[in-house]
Amino acid sequence: MIEKFLEFIKNNNLPLPDDNFNLLLAVSGGVDSVVMCDIFHKTGYKFSITHANFLLRGNDSYLDQEFVENLASKYNVKCFSKKFNTAEYAKNNGISIQMAARELRFKWFYDLCDEFSFQYVATAHHLDDQIETFLINLLRGSNLNALGGIKVISGKIIHPMLFTYKTEILKYAKNNNLTFREDATNNSLKYLRNKIRKQLLPTMKEIYPETENSILSSTQKISEAVEFIDNIIVKTKPKLIKQYNDYLEIDTNKLKKLSPVKLYLFEFIKIYGFKYNIIDNILTTIYNKNSGKKFLSTTHCLVIDRDKIIITELKKKNDLADNDEIIINNGDLNILHPIKLNITYLERKNDFIIPTDSNIACLDYEKLKFPLKIRKWQNGDKFFPLGMKKSQKISDFLINNKIPVTFKNNIYLFCSNDNNIVWLIGMRIDDRYKITDSTKKICIFQKY
Repeated sequence: MIEKFLEFIKNNNLPLPDDNFNLLLAVSGGVDSVVMCDIFHKTGYKFSITHANFLLRGNDSYLDQEFVENLASKYNVKCFSKKFNTAEYAKNNGISIQMAARELRFKWFYDLCDEFSFQYVATAHHLDDQIETFLINLLRGSNLNALGGIKVISGKIIHPMLFTYKTEILKYAKNNNLTFREDATNNSLKYLRNKIRKQLLPTMKEIYPETENSILSSTQKISEAVEFIDNIIVKTKPKLIKQYNDYLEIDTNKLKKLSPVKLYLFEFIKIYGFKYNIIDNILTTIYNKNSGKKFLSTTHCLVIDRDKIIITELKKKNDLADNDEIIINNGDLNILHPIKLNITYLERKNDFIIPTDSNIACLDYEKLKFPLKIRKWQNGDKFFPLGMKKSQKISDFLINNKIPVTFKNNIYLFCSNDNNIVWLIGMRIDDRYKITDSTKKICIFQKY
């Protein structure tokens, strides 16, 4: 088994024992992770162990933790263990216990990698897990990425046991006299994975003995198809999508020429939390030219705006209310809320070059009346856009410059103490406050 392990490591470009990688092994105490741990030890890897105690199995949870900590002592390696109130986390976030445990442990894994410079975290998923995961995702109608199965490398997570079956793992444990912890929930038919393992798969193998090999072959083919699609999407995105500081813009006229349009759109927007089941509704809205209609994910807002799709991040709870103001006193050097600004005060020199970046405002210091204020724009607000001698409504300026509907709600103004608008932040300064030949001192505001 060790020879097969090393061959798998080499064929999948995983770190070899003599690569001097700093690895973290996720060990539950069950037979899979105990065998993985023993193989890593016998092949000369440098590693540490991590164990998540989800407090879900009464005293057994503490016995699992104690067992893993003793296992680390046996191999003379460091052990990181942590207790999580998984049930409370699941309740507070409206998710299942299984999903809560997954989120908690993987966030912790990545925190450990950052703090202690671990290059990878290894989990003990094997070929039986690959088959069961495929069937679970198939029953749930999951997308192609999920049907492609467990990847050998996924970010900092590696799966070095995806070369072997459970029967071989149990045989290795017996031949090497390894002790491990038994989880009684693995036999409970209340969980979908256990039903698949104990009921569905045996029936499928009775009907078709090569079921397992066929499923593994299918996951491999789907995984390759996903990689192919990803490459096409990477090449196509720049032709349709423009990324700005605060929003993303997709050209719907170009989108409609792609085929299959439904798959393209999903691939473009899935990273913003949008699910496949709303793609039909979005496309119907586009074809019906129903401008202004919104679709929400848990993190982003998608709006159909004329011949564009606009995607913005959802408003954060600490944004300003419509009537709130942030005060900036003379001498302040930075602002952190509701947007981040650096403030610099300079004496005007002949060689000073005015930046053209719209996120930088260079203003005549002596024309400003402190304290300044930051607030949201409101209907009726007017200013003198740079280069214009007549005032213009902010609403008209935004329309003329084709600012997306959703972005309009997150536009802030810099105002002088006399309530004159000084800067439409990130867009245009007011002509009355521009630098002239008579300017002696400059105030620079930079958005970042």
